[in-house]
Amino acid sequence: MKRAVAYCRVSTDKENQLHSLENQKKYFDEYISNDKELEFVGIYADEGITGTNIKKRDEFNRMILDSKMGKFDVIFTKSVSRFARNILDSVGFVRELKQRNIEVRFITDGIKSFDNDAELRLGLLATFAQDESRQTSEKVVNGQSVSMKNGVVFGSNTMLGYNIVKGQMTVNEDEAPIIRSIFHKYLIEGKGAHLIAKELQEEGIKTKRGGNKWTNASVYKILKNEKYCGDLIQQKTYTPDFLSHSKKYNKGEREFVKIENHHEPIIDKETFNKVQEEMARRKEKSNVDGSKHSNRYALSGKLKCASCGCMYVKGDNRKRSDGTIRRSWICAEKHKYGKKHINSQNDYIGCDNDNVNNDIVLNSFNQLMKKITTEDKQGIVNSTIKVISSIIKKSASLNTDEERICQRKEKLESQIKKAITLCINEVITEDELKEQKEQLENELILVNKELESIQNKQELLNNKETLLQNVEKSMNDILDFQNTSDEICKEVLEKVVVKSKNEFDFYIKGYSTPFFKNYDGVISLTPLVLKNVFLDDVNSQR
Repeated sequence: MKRAVAYCRVSTDKENQLHSLENQKKYFDEYISNDKELEFVGIYADEGITGTNIKKRDEFNRMILDSKMGKFDVIFTKSVSRFARNILDSVGFVRELKQRNIEVRFITDGIKSFDNDAELRLGLLATFAQDESRQTSEKVVNGQSVSMKNGVVFGSNTMLGYNIVKGQMTVNEDEAPIIRSIFHKYLIEGKGAHLIAKELQEEGIKTKRGGNKWTNASVYKILKNEKYCGDLIQQKTYTPDFLSHSKKYNKGEREFVKIENHHEPIIDKETFNKVQEEMARRKEKSNVDGSKHSNRYALSGKLKCASCGCMYVKGDNRKRSDGTIRRSWICAEKHKYGKKHINSQNDYIGCDNDNVNNDIVLNSFNQLMKKITTEDKQGIVNSTIKVISSIIKKSASLNTDEERICQRKEKLESQIKKAITLCINEVITEDELKEQKEQLENELILVNKELESIQNKQELLNNKETLLQNVEKSMNDILDFQNTSDEICKEVLEKVVVKSKNEFDFYIKGYSTPFFKNYDGVISLTPLVLKNVFLDDVNSQR
C-alpha cells in the first residue's frame, strides 16, 4: 500500500477563499480514502500565499523536505495551477520528486508524473498557468495605477498621525501632537534623530503598532514623509517580476503618482520644507568635516581639531568602577584613518592629535566661565553695550534716506493710477495695463519693505536708552551663575579648538577671539572682541 498526501493552496486570505481551502481538504480526504491501494497520511495546505514564488510557501517547502525523508510515496494536487504557476518550479520539482520515486498526480488535468508524456503535458499546462498569472498581475497593477491617480491611498494603517481606512486618510487627533513634537524638536530645538528617539522612548510614547522602541530610522522616516504636509506620493516601490514578487525602490524606473494637497496636513508646508533643508544642511556638514549632528551631548558638533581641521566625533565610552561613564572624543580623521601616515597614493592621511576626555573639556569650560564672570564680567557687559550702541548709531544715519524713499513710493502709486486712467481712456490695452501694473506693484513691494526697515530702525533709536538698560540687566542675569550646565554649554559655546588633550581654545558665541584654557591651570582671557554681525548687516544694506 502506497502512502499518499495531498497539497492544496488558495491565493488570498479572503474568507471565501479560506472556505474553499476547507472544501479542498475535505475533497482530498474523501478522494484518497476511496482508493484501497492508498493510505492517506496527511495534507499540506498553504493559505493566502502566491503560487508564483515557492520561497513564500511554507507548507510546500515542508512537503519537499518530508519527501527527502521518505515520508510518502504519492502527492495528490487538484491542478497544475494549484501546484505552481511558475514553469521552472513545476517541472523542476516534479523531476526532483520522480528521482526519489515519488509520483505527483494532477487530478483535474489528468496527469501522472510517472507517465511517459507527463513532462510534456505538464510543461504546456504550466506555461498557460504562468501566463494567466502574468495577465492577472498586469490587470492588478493597471487597476492600482488608476486608483492611485484618483487619490486612493494604498498601504496598511501603520502611519503614525493618520488613520487609513478604505483608501482614505484622516488625521488621528491623539497621535498628531506626537508628529508636531518630532518636527519641533528637530527644527526649532535643533535636536538630532538619535536624541529625539531617546526622548520619545523615555516619555513612553507608543509607535503606531503599539511598541515603545524608537530608532533614528523611525524618526527620519517621519521627518521625510511628505504625507504629513498634505501631499501624496505613491508607487515609491514596484514589483518588476510577477514571478518573484520582490519589491524594488522606484528610482525613476516607474512614474511616481503625485497629488498635492491631497488630505488634511499635520505639518504646514513651510515647516516641512525647512526640515528638509535642515536635514540636507546637516548631511552636507557631516560629509565636509566628518561631524555628526545629534546634539545628544553638550559638546556634540563643537570640538574641532587644531591639527587637521576636522571635527571630533564620539570615541570609546568606558564604565568606571562607580558605575559612571567615562566619555571621550576623537578626531574624525584619526578615527577613520588612524595616526598620520602616507598612503599608497603618496598622500598624508590620518591625524596625530590627542583624544580628549569629555569631563576635562567641560570642567575647563566651567572654570573659564567662572573666571570670566568674576574677573571680567563688567568688561563683557561694556563690550556688548558698546557694540549695540554703535549699531544704533549707524542705523540713525540711514534715516536721511527716508524722505527719498517716500517720494519714490508716491511716484510709483501715481504711475499706477495714471496707467489705469490710460486704459479707461483706451490709450493702452488691458494687457498692457496688466503688464505695467504688475511691474510697478512689484517695485512698490520692495520700496515698502525698505521703508518699513528704516522706520523700525528709527523706533530702535527712539528707545535706545531703554533698550541698553534692558540689555545690561539681561547680561548681568546671564553671567550671574555658579556652574555651567549642558544647556548653557550648548547655547553659549560656539566651538572648541583642540590643541592637545589638555589645551583648548574656547570660542564664545558673539566673540571673534578665543579664550585659551590649559587644564593644568593656565587661563588666558584674551581681549574681548565682540563680533559686529549686526553692524555688518547694517553696512550691507547701505
